[in-house]
Amino acid sequence: FITGGARGIGAACARVFCEAGATVVFCDVQDGTEYAEELTRRGPGRCSFQHCDVSSPTALTEAIAATVRAHDRLDCLINNAARSLGWRKIDDTSVQEFRDLWETNVLSCFVAAQAALPFLRERKGTIINISSIAAEVGAWRNSAYAATKGAVSSLTKALAIEEAENGVRVNAVAPGIVDTAAQLAARQEAGDPEELWSFLEGLNWLGRSGMPEEVARVCLFLSSNAASFITGVVLQATGGLELGFGTKGGVPSSG
Repeated sequence: FITGGARGIGAACARVFCEAGATVVFCDVQDGTEYAEELTRRGPGRCSFQHCDVSSPTALTEAIAATVRAHDRLDCLINNAARSLGWRKIDDTSVQEFRDLWETNVLSCFVAAQAALPFLRERKGTIINISSIAAEVGAWRNSAYAATKGAVSSLTKALAIEEAENGVRVNAVAPGIVDTAAQLAARQEAGDPEELWSFLEGLNWLGRSGMPEEVARVCLFLSSNAASFITGVVLQATGGLELGFGTKGGVPSSG
């Protein structure tokens, strides 16, 4: 079960897991019916879509319950759904905006885990939360988003301890700069998208942005028996963004 699976990293997770033969259910506020049907046609796995706003605990809990009713099991929960307010100072962020961001990015992870765990315990399953490198190194003009992702990483570690006795592994993936539609929209809002993209890609030692599929393959690994002795880890998929020293004044003029 994947939250926010209609686009970006969530959509890549749905595709990668289906290609591995999994039965996938993803939810999103955007319609993902056609995408789910496409993935099922491609196979070898199957995919279905549920409309759900993850900021609603009732709707999210019901979506997971409906998934279990339909398939009689739940092996993996991927808490991917999240959003950002874009690059803005704290002065320009209202309390209500931060509260709404928290409900989408953090509360949804808590609610989904709470709803899924009774079934995951039966299967000795896994939870994978999508955090961010921003939780570790901060984020330029994005303090609200960084705070929510810090909470996701902390929740991951604490829940891994709590669920170890039940055989449920809980891990997180912390992506860096990933080439998604949301990333493009944020760049366009900031001013000069090409200049900003060049700057962002230059933050990575590998010299490029990550692709959603690269993050999805990390999730597939963490969900598999190949990662059977890994729990409580926040695995960074960043191209080395956080390594070494770099300029602190070279922000793009469009910022």
